[in-house]
Amino acid sequence: MAEMYKLFSIISDLQDKKYHDSAVKNKIKKAYDYIEENYTKEEISNKFLAELCNLSERRFTTLFQEIYGSTPRQYIIEKKLSFAALLLKTEIYSISQIAKMSGFPDVYSFSHSFKKVYSVSPTEYKIG
Repeated sequence: MAEMYKLFSIISDLQDKKYHDSAVKNKIKKAYDYIEENYTKEEISNKFLAELCNLSERRFTTLFQEIYGSTPRQYIIEKKLSFAALLLKTEIYSISQIAKMSGFPDVYSFSHSFKKVYSVSPTEYKIG
């Protein structure tokens, strides 16, 4: 019988977590949607995203990280790099063009971020 109560407790916790995740996602949806539409177009600050959601910057960052597993800044960089990786595989654009199209301020910051995440330079990734 004790095992049955443990099982019910686990199920209850999972349901509470699912509801919590849904409520949190709804709270930060405006920011998520904004990121999805604009990550390559402009530099997006946590402060701006928090204001979109009517939250403090600290609370917004905490909620975002709970749902997406990374800070908003990390998430945006990962989106940019993922997009850049797709562009690199097309072999149509130069590294500097891809850096600009992906929303990085310059080739150096793009290359540095790319190598940090993919463990190879953009050039190595492109030809590999």
